[in-house]
Amino acid sequence: MLVELEEQLKAIKKAEETHNSLVESLIAKVRELYVERGELQSKLEQAEDLRDVYHDKLKHARNDFNELERKMFCDGYIKRGSLGGREAAIHLTGNLTRLLKAQENFQPHWKLIVRLYASMSKLGEAYVKSSVLADVSVWQDFVQAFNKEIPLCEFIDAGSDRESADTRIKGNDTLV
Repeated sequence: MLVELEEQLKAIKKAEETHNSLVESLIAKVRELYVERGELQSKLEQAEDLRDVYHDKLKHARNDFNELERKMFCDGYIKRGSLGGREAAIHLTGNLTRLLKAQENFQPHWKLIVRLYASMSKLGEAYVKSSVLADVSVWQDFVQAFNKEIPLCEFIDAGSDRESADTRIKGNDTLV
């Protein structure tokens, strides 16, 4: 009987050791997971901060672009025909270059390519119809001068289809 009790005691001690070892392993794993969770939480916060920074930069760039867009092709340029076309090309490329140079990753050797797509005939008709221009030839003079002023700056007739300009723009997205 004493031998049996000693054997049972040994078995209980062994089971307790196994149990304690398992609990210690689980505690170590939980501790490891807490550390990993903390590291991941820190990385997530950094990523969120970075996202916010780039979101703000994008918002400012869009605002700058919208402001530039409002300023650049006002009726005054169009009304001046050839002179307005030259001025519009110069001001547009100058302002775009200024905005790009303000970016951290701007490279001075970059060439700026400006392509504006529109239905030339419909836009010319709209200017005449809205009494901005008396004659569509002023619009044609504007476009011709705009295209001649800066070599990589062009106003392109996308055709009269409603989606033509969108299709051309989407095709140019592959260049970037």
